Amino acid sequence: MTTPPEPGVPFTFFSALIRQISKIPPSPPGKSPSTTKDHPATRVFERWTTELRRQFSPLPSGTTAICFRFLFPEEDIQRKYDIQENRLTNLIANCYGMDSTSFDLLGGEEATGCLGHEVKSILMKAFSEDRKLQSQLTLLDVDCLLNELAAKSGYSSKLIRNKYSLQPSRTRNAIIRSLFRDLTPYDAAVLTQIILKDLRPLLYPLNEFHYSIALTKFNTASVKPLTKELAMNIWDPSGGFLQYYQVSPDMDLASAHADLPVSLRPKVYPKVGNIIAIPKSEKGRGCAHALSLLGNSERIWAETKYDGERTQIHVELKEDRSHITIFSKSKRDSTLDRCALHNIIRSALGLSGSATPAKANRLIIQRNIILDAEMVAFRGEDVDEFWKIRQLIEDSADGVRHFKRVNHDTENSGRDSCSLGIVFFDVLLIDSRSLLSQPYSQRRDMLEKLITTIPGQSILSKRFPVDKGKQSSRILAKIFADCISRSEEGLILKAEQSRYNDFRTPWVKIKRDYLPDARERLDLVILGAAWEKIRGRSLRVPPSTYTTFFIGAAIKADSKGSGEHPNGDHHTKTTFYLYFTASYGLTRNELERLNFAIKSSNPQPFSPEATENLPYKLEVFRGLNRLPSVILCTPLLHYELRFPRILRFYLPSERNWQHALSLEQVHAAALESLGRDRADKDISDWANTTWGRIVSPKASSHSRQRVKSEYWEEMLLRLDGDTKLPSVSNSMKRLKPTSYSEDVDRHLIRRKMDSLPLQRLIDSSPLSATTQFLDTGGPWRTIANDVLVWFARPSEPDYNPCPSLRKWRNHITRERRLHCLDSLLIGGGIIVVDECVESTDKWLNLVKERVILATTSTVTPKILLYSCRSQLAVATVE
Repeated sequence: MTTPPEPGVPFTFFSALIRQISKIPPSPPGKSPSTTKDHPATRVFERWTTELRRQFSPLPSGTTAICFRFLFPEEDIQRKYDIQENRLTNLIANCYGMDSTSFDLLGGEEATGCLGHEVKSILMKAFSEDRKLQSQLTLLDVDCLLNELAAKSGYSSKLIRNKYSLQPSRTRNAIIRSLFRDLTPYDAAVLTQIILKDLRPLLYPLNEFHYSIALTKFNTASVKPLTKELAMNIWDPSGGFLQYYQVSPDMDLASAHADLPVSLRPKVYPKVGNIIAIPKSEKGRGCAHALSLLGNSERIWAETKYDGERTQIHVELKEDRSHITIFSKSKRDSTLDRCALHNIIRSALGLSGSATPAKANRLIIQRNIILDAEMVAFRGEDVDEFWKIRQLIEDSADGVRHFKRVNHDTENSGRDSCSLGIVFFDVLLIDSRSLLSQPYSQRRDMLEKLITTIPGQSILSKRFPVDKGKQSSRILAKIFADCISRSEEGLILKAEQSRYNDFRTPWVKIKRDYLPDARERLDLVILGAAWEKIRGRSLRVPPSTYTTFFIGAAIKADSKGSGEHPNGDHHTKTTFYLYFTASYGLTRNELERLNFAIKSSNPQPFSPEATENLPYKLEVFRGLNRLPSVILCTPLLHYELRFPRILRFYLPSERNWQHALSLEQVHAAALESLGRDRADKDISDWANTTWGRIVSPKASSHSRQRVKSEYWEEMLLRLDGDTKLPSVSNSMKRLKPTSYSEDVDRHLIRRKMDSLPLQRLIDSSPLSATTQFLDTGGPWRTIANDVLVWFARPSEPDYNPCPSLRKWRNHITRERRLHCLDSLLIGGGIIVVDECVESTDKWLNLVKERVILATTSTVTPKILLYSCRSQLAVATVE
């Protein structure tokens, strides 16, 4: 006699939970729930859980995981669908034989921007009232079909993709039909939002559709959402469910732990291959405030915050070799995407098998290790800008993020001189022994014994001690000011005795962006506006509200900022370049005022082809993730911050757009913020020196960094309330332009070049058999980091550097590269010739002639000529 199959939990039963929560009315501002017991959504979930166990006990296997994957779809890290609103609209329309244009998410007076709501409305109109739909799909059925749908995406976990790799593959259309064809309208709405990984618009629907009322009569606290932490404790009152999730935030693993009887649950500890929860940092609003968040800690360490991508590295030693798993901040397995890091990780841990320098008291891994790190882009030995990482990942990834480029312009992109690297800052497990409860000081000590640093590939985060005392704020202000002067992102403060992810002594992040009076401000123009899904739902406003604003600048403006065409033609339209968006910074009342100003100015619906009627020309950056809904006929002026936030906006009657910066001025401000010289500064310096004019210090010069550090130290102390300080403007006044003959960097370069163990060649030919090569140790490091270099560019129009020359560029930072030969002749340096394309004899003779013509003093600059194929120096020209 066969056992009847377990009765499954109908999907309709789960939809009933969503429907009940959606009926909870929002609270007016100031009347939000004050305690957990006052949360209506929590009480609804508690009643639903009780009824679920009463009707379907014992629960079918996997019910816990399925319920939480459906209720919190954004936490479903294993499944990715590569489906957003437009694509899903077409799939659902095809399923029901409808026209996709009938789904209007943003139009209409009561549009919600929610595809699930539109699906429900359309199906309710399409089905006759006497048709009684009764879906037979259970939670397990829907879960299996969603697994099959997710297997179509290369971003889903390998476990899901492999499960369906041997089966005949069905199309997305076929899977969607199996999911939706028998569902009731409301069930279809719920499933739609599960696939889109956002149940919020159904759980907490809008009840006001006029932008003004939605912004001014309600706020984000009007709805108290059901959090996964509260839901876990209701599902498992013992706390084991939540405890496991807090250590390893994988919903499937935590659910499997919660399904076990309490007496059979193993002790919760981290394991290699299971991601460990990443700590959330508090925001320091100033040096004193940041220190106050760390309580009575006797010593605090200020670690440099690097501008990169968070990386959690799991390494397991097996008989064949070390196996590496890398998780991103989003908890996704990014091992294949970051395959360029694998050998770097092995070398840093001494697992590469190559000869590495012996390290005193080195800690050797026996079985496994978990490390916390940041993936960065290195240019030489310096950490480069964040945006370079994406390009490097696309070039080197072995997974879905790999992007094959047809035109590889190394001269413009700079990828040939950048490489991926790692900054290690914590160790969480070693040889299956958890270090989460160990103090930070011990973890850091172990990390330093584990990692062999390789400049330009793997380093340890810089850190500085701050001891408790009356001067602690001043010490931190000095450290942070030095950080700003080096154009670094910020600091992370960690108490010496704190545990990993310790809520009592959390990590504290301090950045310029968090300090109200220390943010960067730019006057730019608002050119367009739109409702953006993520921002609109967090504000709980309908699509009739503009939440995201499209910002740009005039490509050309005169020196007075009039915005007129440089040739004096007043009839020529000004050209604006729209290149980024801003969604944050304004209060709800300010946002309501800005919406009113835009709507009352008769904006023009945007389309790339219909911009001829505008009183200006518009160019739009192709890399924008989305386009504006409307374009303003008269641009508005606003301030823009580091991570774009709107601080204030002006109506045309208050201040017109002509007061905004031009694109050239924005670029100059960006260079100042990043601590970089403009691209042609070396040419300008040569010209000024030739004519005896004053030359400003380089952005990387010690004098400029020192003055900038003093300025910010005074500024930070003032923000903390210290009024016994001189005016901060005095520091900037100490930064004086200097003549080239007084430039410290130039003399430093000449001294270091004179000290290099080079010998003048008897034969002037660069290919002489008597060539004297440098050692690969200290002198090469000096060349790579201290000497100015000019790469000779052949006259061929489609010139592409050879691989050997690219290796040279990898060792020369951008700050050391010159753009013309005349700049090099002032103080000496290195010329690198691509011998694969042109003969070095040509350049050798040319350089000799130019040296004779350019030299006006008794001191002849030393010029070194290199061939791309040589190991190091080829010839010396004096």
